[in-house]
Amino acid sequence: MRRGTMRTVMATGLASVLLGGLPYAAGCQTAATGVQRYPLDLQTTTAAMPDRVAAAAEATLREMGLTGITAAASQVDAMVVGQTAMGKEVKVTAQVAGATTSRVKVTHLAGMPLANAVIDGIEKRLVAGIEPLPIGGGVVDDAPAADSHAGE
Repeated sequence: MRRGTMRTVMATGLASVLLGGLPYAAGCQTAATGVQRYPLDLQTTTAAMPDRVAAAAEATLREMGLTGITAAASQVDAMVVGQTAMGKEVKVTAQVAGATTSRVKVTHLAGMPLANAVIDGIEKRLVAGIEPLPIGGGVVDDAPAADSHAGE
């Protein structure tokens, strides 16, 4: 291969590798409307204040069977954390983004499908009109995961 051709091939390969990561750096849209996917989280803006987002997130994580759930909310931000049966942390945070909106972030170290399901569950509960989580208070669920081998 000639020297000029080799440089062109290498430059093209390098450019495609560098530009291939660009959607992650800038955030790219998922199939769900208004949800942006980043390397470690999903983010969206929702028409609810953080205390309502926290209540919806807590109910969603409980319904999914996560354990060790903690939740705290204020008028400006909120955080709900739970663990899967395999010990993977799922964290939902919300921050005020406008007069009646919040920016919601769901970490997906436990996997993208789980993060998508959490956002869908939060949105479903907000549309249904869930009551806000008490301001300043938190909920702690220290119940261990159910043992599927109990009684054997």
